[in-house]
Amino acid sequence: MANLRIAYLITFYKDIEHLGRLITNIQGAAVDIYIHNDKKNNINLKLIEGQYEHGKIFVLDDPLIITWGGFNLTRCFIMLMNTCLKNGVYDYIFLISGQDFPLANHHQINSFLLKNKGKEFVEYYDIPYAGWPNLNGGIDRYQYLWPVDDMGLYKAQDFVNYQKKENIKRPFPEMLKPYGGSCWFTITYRFMEYICNYLDDHQEYLYEYFNYVLLADEILLQSIMLNSPFKNNIVNNNLRYIDWHSGPEYPKLLTIADNKEMHKSDCLFARKFDSATDNEIINLLERKLQGSSRSIKTEIEQAINQ
Repeated sequence: MANLRIAYLITFYKDIEHLGRLITNIQGAAVDIYIHNDKKNNINLKLIEGQYEHGKIFVLDDPLIITWGGFNLTRCFIMLMNTCLKNGVYDYIFLISGQDFPLANHHQINSFLLKNKGKEFVEYYDIPYAGWPNLNGGIDRYQYLWPVDDMGLYKAQDFVNYQKKENIKRPFPEMLKPYGGSCWFTITYRFMEYICNYLDDHQEYLYEYFNYVLLADEILLQSIMLNSPFKNNIVNNNLRYIDWHSGPEYPKLLTIADNKEMHKSDCLFARKFDSATDNEIINLLERKLQGSSRSIKTEIEQAINQ
């Protein structure tokens, strides 16, 4: 079986032990890994950068401070994609977080992508979307200014309340129809290249506009994707098992009790995990995956102890 070239783009915020296990279990033939390390972290991930048995690990320079709801998360996605474009040519790109974990091993993932070569796996829905009822179906996310990165979420909400009182609104960019969806995707390199080029061509306007969109990571890229020439190749499925319904966290932190439902889903990845909440489920998933590439446990331990 041919080995597709795969790049994993990882946003890392917390739980360095889990990140080490995640990297160990996604390694495989012709796999490169790109990591954005939230600037708030005091962990030197540069210690794990470089060549490993089957590929390379890249840790981004000049990382951003990530605030929930702010535009910097979307910027970090774009930085990861642009860095990936500069360093290699791949068949498929996975955008995942450092709290994800694979439900399939590298051989199974490679086989799935070969069978579905050319398809793009993205979750999407029209806006307004019934799943966002508290934000006018998502319209309030963009028709009001949300300066989350500048003033934090609560002060931004106060500013939005003022705009509502004064009936101050703004339209969505006229060249795009708005779409929303999960920010995690599995797409072809050509599709990623198209997205990056589109962002470059419209950077000044789109960055200024989406800098003030609440959770722009769930709207900007989806809107570019679903208005693109690749639209007919998109499968409305991001191949991630994510529980948005059970709580008490949203999404739920997955535990051993979720194992059966995860594997019934036929997803390639699941999220979110937290080793302090339930390490047993990660142990179980690792045993099922089997045959992972060499561990980077030593390098991770060095990063923790810096």
